[in-house]
Amino acid sequence: AILLGLGMMAASVAAGALMTIGTIGLVNACVWYARLHYRLLKPALETAPYQPQSQNPVSGASA
Repeated sequence: AILLGLGMMAASVAAGALMTIGTIGLVNACVWYARLHYRLLKPALETAPYQPQSQNPVSGASA
């Protein structure tokens, strides 16, 4: 019974380690996917119809 308990604890630690590695990989894949699409959408975002008015840094007046 003691060996069975130790085996179950070892198995749960191993499963937790594997899930941690899998989660890190999943997060990295999501970041890669988001960066890829941000690069593809960036030109569309830069040519958006609404552009806020920039102010002159010296006088503070609108350009």
